[in-house]
Amino acid sequence: LKNIKNPFPNKWDVYQVTNISESILDVTSSKGDYKIVDLSYEDNKWLVKEKFKIGDVFFTELIADQLIIRQTPKINGAIVVIDPHTGKVLALSGGFSFALSEFNRATQAKRQPGSAFKPFVYIAAMKEGYTPATLILDAPYVVDQGPGLPKWKPSNYTDKFYGLSPMRTGIEKSRNLMTIRLSDKIGMEKILNTARDFKIEKYMDNNLSMSLGSGLVTLLDLTNAYAMIV
Repeated sequence: LKNIKNPFPNKWDVYQVTNISESILDVTSSKGDYKIVDLSYEDNKWLVKEKFKIGDVFFTELIADQLIIRQTPKINGAIVVIDPHTGKVLALSGGFSFALSEFNRATQAKRQPGSAFKPFVYIAAMKEGYTPATLILDAPYVVDQGPGLPKWKPSNYTDKFYGLSPMRTGIEKSRNLMTIRLSDKIGMEKILNTARDFKIEKYMDNNLSMSLGSGLVTLLDLTNAYAMIV
């Protein structure tokens, strides 16, 4: 038990099952402490259907004299909270536990922003004189990528086409085809210049798929960019 990495050593303990009877588990910690886990307790009910075996090891947290079973997630995420008026970082978390992983997913992980990049496409368009009322065609869009390569056929998440639509609908409904067609009209160079103004162009290439967020950006940089919009 002493070799198991505890994500929160000041809050959690590591216990091993030594006996099982109905909804009660007898458990022992790495320090030799003996306790029981009541699976009928409200915060443990989600475990009732689990088939525990003697020797199973898990994390626990003591809350109001009850031993609550905890688990570590198989995935990690990050969060950044910024005051858009001052740029002050109010909160930042780069993962579930620094003890388990020192990699900061808020400042080091480069991820595809997806549709979160679209506002910068529409900002670039408005800088070129487009307005929220400008009509943009929402229709099939096909690009020949060259010999031996499949044609690129982006689609809306609904798999439907909506014809001429006001530009504001493109951003409100996150319409991929309107965004692609708009990007083609104004040119990716102008969009990348806008992204550069917002400090998020570093890992982006000059191709149409960038307008749908296929480039890379850190969460902190993207959050900073959104703060600038405010």
